[in-house]
Amino acid sequence: QLQMRIITIGEKYAQPEVVSCWKNLSREGLQACELEMVARYLPQPGNVLDIGCGAGRAVLALSQAGFQATGIDLSLPMLAAGRTLSDTARLGGANLLHLPFADGTFEAIIMFFGAIQHIPGRENRRRAMAEMSRVIPAAGRLIVGLDNLAPTLSCYTYWLKEKLLSTKRSNH
Repeated sequence: QLQMRIITIGEKYAQPEVVSCWKNLSREGLQACELEMVARYLPQPGNVLDIGCGAGRAVLALSQAGFQATGIDLSLPMLAAGRTLSDTARLGGANLLHLPFADGTFEAIIMFFGAIQHIPGRENRRRAMAEMSRVIPAAGRLIVGLDNLAPTLSCYTYWLKEKLLSTKRSNH
């Protein structure tokens, strides 16, 4: 009888073949649709946080384009791979549920491969959205690319509520 073991997200993104794949993709830069989103929505030269940055694909591309880009990920092997591609890339280990940045640190957040999809539980995803809302100002930008929109629809609603409430609080 064949038994399958479900691996954790940490295990998945520590596998040498997965790390190698993302490192190779990091050399290629942004996809056309991502370049369009950057051109249309990101303030340049803006201070941008890439959540779930992996081997630094977007951080490297944005840094070369003049952005102040910082990337965070839980996978230390992915971050190590990104550091081999650039001595100057700002890549660090961090948990989306407890971002190690002051309020309003970034002008924009990008999440091109939907790291939020890897967060189990609705309350945790809401907490992650609140953390992202905290580290950008009320007029900040959030760009999220998702493979599967269904789990995050409620998160977008929560994000909008957080932004509206923070705008109301800052106006009083």
